[in-house]
Amino acid sequence: MIFFGDPSIEIDCLKRLGFYTDKSSWNTLRQALLNCLLLLATVIAPVSADLSAAEQATNWNNLLEQATTLQKQAKYQEAEERLASALKAIDADSTVDELDPRKVLILAPLAELMAKQSKTREAEDLYRRALTICEAAYGSDDRNVAAILAHLASLSTRQRRYAEAEPFFTRAIAISKKTLSADDPELGRLYIELGTLYFKQRKSQEARNLFKQAQTIFEKSYGLEDKTVAEALAFQALVCRQEHNNAEAERLLKRALIIGEKHLPSDSIELATTLDALGSVYVSQGKYSDAAPIIKRALKIYESRYGAESKKVASCLDGLAVLELSIRDYEQCESHAKQALAIAERLYGSDKPELLDSLRILATSYLLQKRNAESVMIFERMLALQRKNSGQPHDQIAFTISKLAGIYSEQHDYQKAENLYRTLLFKDKQAHGDNSPVVASDLDELANVLARQGKQDEAKQFQEEALRLKKLLPGSAKLMKTPQKIEIGPAKSTLNRPFRDKWAVVIGISNFEDPRLNLQYAAKDARDFRNFLVNESNFQADHIKLLIDSEATRDNIIGSLGPKWLGKRAGRHDLVLVYMSSHGSSATKEAKDTNFLAAYDTNEHNLILAGIPMQWLIAGISNIVPSDRIVFVLDVCHAAAVQLTGQQLQTGLPEALQDDAGKGLDRHGTASGQTTPKKVTIDEFNLDELVLGKGQILVASSDANQSSYESKHCKNGVFTYRLIEGLRLRGTKTTLGEAFNFMKERVEDEVLRDRGKLQTPVVVQNWYGPDPMLGTAVQGSPPAARPHPASQPSTREQHGATKRGRSALTPTALERNRYRK
Repeated sequence: MIFFGDPSIEIDCLKRLGFYTDKSSWNTLRQALLNCLLLLATVIAPVSADLSAAEQATNWNNLLEQATTLQKQAKYQEAEERLASALKAIDADSTVDELDPRKVLILAPLAELMAKQSKTREAEDLYRRALTICEAAYGSDDRNVAAILAHLASLSTRQRRYAEAEPFFTRAIAISKKTLSADDPELGRLYIELGTLYFKQRKSQEARNLFKQAQTIFEKSYGLEDKTVAEALAFQALVCRQEHNNAEAERLLKRALIIGEKHLPSDSIELATTLDALGSVYVSQGKYSDAAPIIKRALKIYESRYGAESKKVASCLDGLAVLELSIRDYEQCESHAKQALAIAERLYGSDKPELLDSLRILATSYLLQKRNAESVMIFERMLALQRKNSGQPHDQIAFTISKLAGIYSEQHDYQKAENLYRTLLFKDKQAHGDNSPVVASDLDELANVLARQGKQDEAKQFQEEALRLKKLLPGSAKLMKTPQKIEIGPAKSTLNRPFRDKWAVVIGISNFEDPRLNLQYAAKDARDFRNFLVNESNFQADHIKLLIDSEATRDNIIGSLGPKWLGKRAGRHDLVLVYMSSHGSSATKEAKDTNFLAAYDTNEHNLILAGIPMQWLIAGISNIVPSDRIVFVLDVCHAAAVQLTGQQLQTGLPEALQDDAGKGLDRHGTASGQTTPKKVTIDEFNLDELVLGKGQILVASSDANQSSYESKHCKNGVFTYRLIEGLRLRGTKTTLGEAFNFMKERVEDEVLRDRGKLQTPVVVQNWYGPDPMLGTAVQGSPPAARPHPASQPSTREQHGATKRGRSALTPTALERNRYRK
């Protein structure tokens, strides 16, 4: 883009007065222009009684010079005053008519200064006036017209007026293509800006294409290692994050970081931004030991450049607190969240929505530590703040009310809980309608609280209404058949013996060979589950095989479960645990109703050849592993059907990349000759028909004809996050049955409230011993203890002997969590 702080317009004026110039000599020629203007004014303009034309020209030009100097010193208010005076002077100058292009010399920098100070309306008015002058003076296809259009587009984008911004950008690009060479960097800047607009509208393909075009232009103009190339790479990484391709995002950010470290000052903001983004990618993948130094380095730069009281510092502190929350370093989490909160309070005041992120982190930290009184104080403050500031999203307010009511219920303060649930029910009916699935969740919670107070009749009424609403949802066929509590066992003496050893194969695939299948947090689910087993459940690190992303090919998975690893290690009296977070397909007629789990190299067209047959995994493993105590944990879907929209067909993106996507591998397409998508219904997978071997338990994330969802509130699948939470109930003495019953209720409620869908975790078992405690210590294993953050395993350590390079950017909160398909 052309920036009006540069000499572009003045150079153009010089050319039109007969001077030949370029940017390298603009200062000298600028003075020549001014001298020419002064001479011209002296010759042809009548002398007024008060001020001659030459004096008037000198007056507004001097004010313009002063404003430029003040702006360089960041004295924006004083610069604005000088420019406003200059504009007033030139408007009063009798030698300058309304459409004189010299007015743009003042209008453009004044508009830019207004925009820097967030005076959007004033800036727009000035740019529009400058646009009218340029079009009249130079024509509609002049490059200065393109520059002003680009500025207007940027202002509209900041105000989220995307429909207005896009035609400004497209017209600016069309003009620039006529007036600039195809590899002019100014054209690359316009591609970056329009790509950013498309990114904000979730038009991933369009954004990626523009960012790549900009990268190509910058590489031709400046070389492969210019900072503009790094910028284009970072923007492409944002698109990868939007498409759940963290591995590609990491690759792009690492290259951008290499460029930045070679050619930028060590304390540059561009470098800090790249570091911050890369740290966020690592957190999203559960690579905590990689993320921590990256985020801390970004924080140090922000502090040195912006000062300790800046919003960038506060945001980075929040990111660090989220990382520390993930590794249960509550002391550091609380410290950094409080620092971020204090900065936000000083910047914005004590009752502004900018405080909510820090408050939410603090409240969650207290909640996980069972510090309910402190958690209540924070949630109550959040609720008061959300109610005071109009425009807060209903779902965020509802989340706060729900959390607060849940804490009151746990504290047996049922009356307060009841009052809040009634408020929530009323507000959700207003926002979503009487028959919304969210209302069903409210009714269930209200019924539970009423029942605990002995109000059985009213509780029954609400339960029946909740059941009626849930029956309207897909996946409700077995709603009545699912028992409230699961019992694992019974305890028969044949298997009532201690574990001699414990082994686990843990698999998580977020980034597939076919990127259209990418998930957001499946790899992180696996890493977090592995860390839990080692740090809190007495599994030895070298007794766990972790397969992430490209390591989890079909052959590697089968080999790790079979003779290459697990089959030659696990003994008959050992506990074996197999965990997998990925896509799951429903039964296919082509493979005699076999269900498949998706490996890294699986896609929707090679499912039979490259998928893992679920029946083989469950029953066939008995022929490979001699253990008769095997626990399977599968965070996948079992069945689904899909209806693609026309836009999805055009882009080729599956529903997994849309806002409401799930974790089942669905097949879709169009019938021959049809332009609208054909709905493909696949026979559902029925867990009840699985034949388990002796001493096997399957814990699955959802029932037949349901999807498994990712959380909107943490960077995990709902099932995996809640299962780990359940396994912590009584530490290493928690039984699998206790953890399951705790987890099941919370998964059902969270998914129903946040997604309006049913997700019912299930257990299928052929278990003959007592309800197993996965955390039980075995001979020779050290006792489980909460690790200090510094003891978190590195990426390489997490993979044991498997050699693996490091992998990869979010706001977070801009980032919005999505469910898996």
